[in-house]
Amino acid sequence: MAKEKKEKEVTLETVLWNCRVALRGYGSFEKNRDAVIGLAFLKFASDKFEKGEKKL
Repeated sequence: MAKEKKEKEVTLETVLWNCRVALRGYGSFEKNRDAVIGLAFLKFASDKFEKGEKKL
């Protein structure tokens, strides 16, 4: 019998967390500030879109 491998659902939160962890190892915050702000905006926009989609 072969083992079945369960695929883990990738959520936006896990992607953002992994990006944060990756960015922590590279230089100072000033270098990565724009990337972090962009990721935070994408999370905000995604949450707003999901709420609007549920209303429809």
